[in-house]
Amino acid sequence: MNYYKRLIRLGTLYSIGQVGEKALTFFLIPLYTLYLSPVDYGIIGLMSFCVGLLSAVVFSPIINGFNRFYYSPEYKSKKEEFLFTMTFFLIIQAFAISVVFYLLNKSLARLILGDVYLYKVIIVYSFILFFTPLSVFLMNLIRMHEKIGLFLVFSFTKLLFSTVFVVYLLVFKHLRVYALVFGVLFSLSLIHI
Repeated sequence: MNYYKRLIRLGTLYSIGQVGEKALTFFLIPLYTLYLSPVDYGIIGLMSFCVGLLSAVVFSPIINGFNRFYYSPEYKSKKEEFLFTMTFFLIIQAFAISVVFYLLNKSLARLILGDVYLYKVIIVYSFILFFTPLSVFLMNLIRMHEKIGLFLVFSFTKLLFSTVFVVYLLVFKHLRVYALVFGVLFSLSLIHI
């Protein structure tokens, strides 16, 4: 297949997966505003910012290095070892950051959220911090191998199940901010099952 046709085809299909997720989130805004308070939005915003910042500073160099060197000629004969080493290092790093978050949950709740009683949010986010880089790493690996069907199945399955889970927790269990937090954790763990 022509390089440009392949580029356009893959780019379009990957974009569909990404845009579908954002579109569904957009259509859920009325439901979220009905069941979540401004404080809940603030909690989610602050925690998303923290996870994003930690991911960018701690995990991105590993993932970007993997993306850069995986197809490098010098690693061509050692792809399996390279993949194992990068995965192992990523797991160790994610585990260490998650343990720190878990152990310092009350202090971080006071520091980040301004309320020590929100320590359970920090505990759940410690698990989110563990699964986020692994999920990103796995999805990047699927993209690099151009397994578009697998990528779309993972994306839409994760989106469908996590959305149903969040709506159930919001509407029927009235868990408010915990519905979204558990929804994120659920969607990240779906990839690893």
